[in-house]
Amino acid sequence: MKTWKLFTIFLIFTIFALATLFIVQPEQDGRNLNETGELNFSALTDEDIIEYAMKNDEFKTRYEGWDFRIVEKRLIERNGKKSLSIDMYTGKNNWTIVNHVRFMLNERCKLENLTIYEWVKPFVPKAASNAEKEQIISTILNDSRVKEVINGREFSACVNKLVNVVTGEDTGVREVLININNSSETYYMVIENGEVKSVKRTR
Repeated sequence: MKTWKLFTIFLIFTIFALATLFIVQPEQDGRNLNETGELNFSALTDEDIIEYAMKNDEFKTRYEGWDFRIVEKRLIERNGKKSLSIDMYTGKNNWTIVNHVRFMLNERCKLENLTIYEWVKPFVPKAASNAEKEQIISTILNDSRVKEVINGREFSACVNKLVNVVTGEDTGVREVLININNSSETYYMVIENGEVKSVKRTR
């Protein structure tokens, strides 16, 4: 009888220990944890962060199969608890569709405060070099539509190239803003791969 009681106590203790192990431990494989079972934020790679983010149902539903680019990681401590603030871009179709995403990763590997900005312009203007500006102006002056609106008048021009907001890749598209001197006339032109695609008067 005594042996049976000892076996019963041992069995209860074993079940309790196993239950505690599965309930308390974070839902991951033990990587990047300190001795208290919390995340060691300084050891996290970008790939680790994305892996933890994918454990969040909303994040996974929206972004499984997308590309990711983390632009800022910032450690925050409030009320004795640490978390990692993440600022990142997600993209698909070669980054022609871009979302801006922010969230917090807490010490238990959980994603919190997920904020999504969907309407991100994938391309942004960047000033062209002087050499390219001269080349673009030479191109537009050979276009019949541009010749007609300029009509031999003097003008000033601003030339920008469009690059991807995340990768910085050149799209091959150039934007030109022409101001006719001593007038209020302004024209906007789009040049793609050396060809004038459109000429519009803006005012």
